Amino acid sequence: MTWVNTAFFTVFDVALAAAFSYFSDQDDRIVVFLVVLGTVWFIPMAIGIWTLIKFWIGYHLFLKERMARFYLAEFNKNSFPSSRAHFDHMSYVSSILDDEDLGLDKKLRASYLLGEMGGYKSIRYFTMGMASEFAFQEAMERYKSQH
Repeated sequence: MTWVNTAFFTVFDVALAAAFSYFSDQDDRIVVFLVVLGTVWFIPMAIGIWTLIKFWIGYHLFLKERMARFYLAEFNKNSFPSSRAHFDHMSYVSSILDDEDLGLDKKLRASYLLGEMGGYKSIRYFTMGMASEFAFQEAMERYKSQH
């Protein structure tokens, strides 16, 4: 978000807190203003942090293995080349796309996987975006040991 967006949404928060303090029966309206403003700003942040913690616990307990197995199955199904010479998903998928000896179907599948991870990164970077990268890295490590 840019500073203009942040300022625009902050105006709404301040207006809400000002309205609550204006219509409040309390003698000290600045306290009402600060409590409402703090609630509007910190409760969503706390919920977001709690949601992030729950996601990563669930990822390590349930999702990581499923995602890594899916990516590994895709590597095997499409007979992708070995991932030994590559340290991350971008260099590996780029090498598949640049390889002249591979067929178009393998390149399309590799670009699909790259697009899937790009979609996750653009929508939910700190959850599914990072999780898909970590699972892809895990699948690459397993694929190295197979080939």
